[in-house]
Amino acid sequence: MPLETKMSPRERALTGFALLMLLALHVALFAHATLVTDSGRDLANAWAVGHGGPYSPYGPGLFGHWKLGPVWYWILSLPLLWPGSITAAATFVGLLAAAKIPLTFALGRRLLDTRFGIIASALIALPGWDSVGTLVIAHTSVVESAVLACGLLACIAWQDRRASAAIAASLMLALALHAHPTTLVMAPAVACAAWRALYLPRRWFALLACVAVFLTPFLPMLLAEAQTGWPQATATLSYLDSSHPGARLLRLPQVLWALTMGGAWFAGDYLLPKNWAVLITVAHVSVILTALAGGMRLWHGTDPKAQRLAGSLSLATLAAVAFIALLRDTTPTWMTYCLAPFGIGLLALGGWAAIR
Repeated sequence: MPLETKMSPRERALTGFALLMLLALHVALFAHATLVTDSGRDLANAWAVGHGGPYSPYGPGLFGHWKLGPVWYWILSLPLLWPGSITAAATFVGLLAAAKIPLTFALGRRLLDTRFGIIASALIALPGWDSVGTLVIAHTSVVESAVLACGLLACIAWQDRRASAAIAASLMLALALHAHPTTLVMAPAVACAAWRALYLPRRWFALLACVAVFLTPFLPMLLAEAQTGWPQATATLSYLDSSHPGARLLRLPQVLWALTMGGAWFAGDYLLPKNWAVLITVAHVSVILTALAGGMRLWHGTDPKAQRLAGSLSLATLAAVAFIALLRDTTPTWMTYCLAPFGIGLLALGGWAAIR
């Protein structure tokens, strides 16, 4: 459980208002989102789901080799049923994407305390690589929210030893993979939550439930694959056979740079006027320097819980960056979205230690 479980009514009101404002600002960006080819594909299939078919057993395609399950089309069909407009669909996607802000607060409060949650939720709202996701209607726009939802449910399952939370985390991981397979970075956290269920009554029921709810969203795709000879499995083996893991790992510094400075550079260079670009760059560098100073203070401090969190986050971040670097010879923007919660966690922890 979090260190701080009680807030005064005034603190709750101010925190809630700040989170609501950040969420509203993020959602407002999506009302101006444009459509690209992938957006048209998603909207057409979502419209079909909500208006009598045809019902595709597959979802969005990936890199010409794979296709996701159809869950994204089912979710996107909701705003197309009512109120039934593209603007409504864009706003709906914006709400899902902006959910990262309250999710970050809730997870941060669980991991450490309220102040850490507030700092992290403010940082994750800053412009970065995820700003690209606000420009178009796409399933990748909700990756950060999906990663954070997995993390929050896994944290609840671990801390409270709740089988229901472990089951929910397993389902959330399956849904997250439909946002983009890079969300697989959360599989270890969800696996730990499921492992925790081994120490609960009726543990085998809980573990079977975790597996069942994880597989359920993939059933349409799995049935279609079985009927056609598992073409995606063949494509995966071919892709792995032609990959060069050693060469990809040499790109680790590039992916780390993308995680630390790349997002601010993109937002400043392409999305903002020059004066604002300079401001956002200075602000971003200031945040990093403050976090580094806080990290040094934490290293020499005497707060074991925060130090354990710093160590765990650092290892998880390096593992996630290595995983993303290994996936492709080049890393597109949308494949870095899943890394943002890890980087934000480290920055927020440094800021938390710096202003104690």
